[in-house]
This record gives sequence, structure tokens and C-alpha cells, in this order.
Amino acid sequence: MAFQGYHIRVGNTVIPEKYIKYDSLQTTYETLDLDSYRDANGNLHRNALSHRSVKVEFETPYMYHRDMQNLMSIIRNNYVSAKEQSVNLSVYIDELDDYVEQKCYLVNTTWKKAQNSPLGYIYQPTRIAFIGY
Repeated sequence: MAFQGYHIRVGNTVIPEKYIKYDSLQTTYETLDLDSYRDANGNLHRNALSHRSVKVEFETPYMYHRDMQNLMSIIRNNYVSAKEQSVNLSVYIDELDDYVEQKCYLVNTTWKKAQNSPLGYIYQPTRIAFIGY
């Protein structure tokens, strides 16, 4: 499919690049193992599974409160399960030069306010991460 101009889509909504701090986006297409082990000679006996898991993380730039709320509303409005904080995510995976669609959950996020201003709080760069099921 190749790159189509966006990195992350939550549900049907693309996360705008302005919310992704330059040089912070990381994507991983993780190979999963089940009961892999090393024998007495140190040889690895790997049982790689056919299912692979997506992990995507990025930092936001410094952002005003309204921008942070816009970003979070994109995510919240596309929750499959608010309790799990799960979403259907489409992520560009460089390794494949293609997009992978997968149900993922939003990792707990820590918010750090830099200062208050007449336009509202300004948040320091914040790590946003999703991990696939």
C-alpha cells in the first residue's frame, strides 16, 4: 500500500502531524513468542507466533490546553472500549512499507504542566503510546 501521507489513524480520524513532536515517533512491529527456551547448550528454540503486535509512541510538542484536549478528543471519540482505553489503530510500519490495522490500548499517560498562560495551561512534551492486543 505504501505511505499515504499519515502515520497514525485512530478509528477513522488521522492524528494531525502538529500533535507529533518532530523526531519522536517510534513504531515497532513486535514478533511474539510462546514458550521459547534455551537448551542446556545455550541454543535458542524459538516458537514465534504468526500474530505480531504493534507498538507506537510519540511525544507531543509543548501544547496549549485546548490543543491537548483536541488531541485527546480524537482518541476518546474513537474508543472501542472506554474502560480499556482501546481503539482501532492504523499505523504506518516502515519495516513493511505498509499500514497495519490493529486493536490497541492507550498506555497510561502522565501530564506535566509547564506553566499557565492567558490562553490556558501549557503542557510539556507528553508521551502518548499505544500497544496492540
